[in-house]
Amino acid sequence: GSDGKEPLVTFQGRKRLPFQSVIRIMQKAGSAMYGIRLGGIVVVDCDTDNVQTLDFASAGFGHSDFMVKTSRGRHLYFHGENTQPEKIAIDRVKIDLKTGPNAYVVGPGSVRPDNGAVYTLASDWLPSPNLLPAFADRRDNPLRHHPEWGTVGGRNYVLFSLARQLV
Repeated sequence: GSDGKEPLVTFQGRKRLPFQSVIRIMQKAGSAMYGIRLGGIVVVDCDTDNVQTLDFASAGFGHSDFMVKTSRGRHLYFHGENTQPEKIAIDRVKIDLKTGPNAYVVGPGSVRPDNGAVYTLASDWLPSPNLLPAFADRRDNPLRHHPEWGTVGGRNYVLFSLARQLV
């Protein structure tokens, strides 16, 4: 795509492509962007670059010294898996949670073709996944405290009950 975020190649069942293959594909397409697949990694993708967003991310998910400055905000890196990525849009805070072996984010050093923005390391280095801080969702979610939430079929019961109340 025009923003450079659409993959140039499919993985076709492979976990990773050899480095030289990646470079060759990027050169052929004239691309200066690459992606980091997020198996074992959770990225808190802050789409707004302000104090409110960083404070919300730190309070809700923990602190990470490992981050990449993007064209709109920052990617904060954590170790772990979040099974239900979600979008957060509250006032001046816009955050996506990205994780899983088929998810990816743009890697540091990449240059966007649409606006020339460079993704830069905002920390000294980006370590291997097992050295990242552990991801934890520390936000208070009232649904977690409902007595039916953890039972078989309980989640649907709770959600439908709440939906009826709202209607």
